Amino acid sequence: MNAIDQLPETVKLRLERLKALVDRGVGGEAVNAQTILERQLKSLGLSMDDVFSQGEEAHMHWYKYKTKMEKRLLVQTLAKILGASGEYYTNRRMSLGAHVTDAINAEIRLHFDVYVKAYRDETEVLFTAFVHKNRIFFAECDDETPRDYTPEELERHRKAAVMMMGMDRANVRRRVTGE
Repeated sequence: MNAIDQLPETVKLRLERLKALVDRGVGGEAVNAQTILERQLKSLGLSMDDVFSQGEEAHMHWYKYKTKMEKRLLVQTLAKILGASGEYYTNRRMSLGAHVTDAINAEIRLHFDVYVKAYRDETEVLFTAFVHKNRIFFAECDDETPRDYTPEELERHRKAAVMMMGMDRANVRRRVTGE
């Protein structure tokens, strides 16, 4: 048993994610992760050898998802990190499992968390574009006062406008005629 097993779960997860960035990060990302990892280990009175032994054993880790799309995203994440030969397992509790080392587990969790957040953000922009493309809103708005948008809001509106250009309008045909 190594020292990382005796740490609180949140601290353990943070250290594993930092270690994954150190091992697989690019350029300044890896250097910054190494500095932060060493600082945190020092504050805990531990060394890299205490926490991350070279002969890491692989064991089962489970990853939860909430929707079908998140499951698809998790499968893609596992395929990216584990490669084509990677195996994963499923259960009936909306989770997938993989037999991996703690470092690979941290990398999978890091990627999946980032991808889910980005996916949710992009879905919001897609929804906005769809609503505007199909004009699914009130025809007249009582509030005529202009407001200032933050740079982030302006960027989302620009992205939605670009998405709208690639969309087809939904064709709604009236079935009831009024007299």
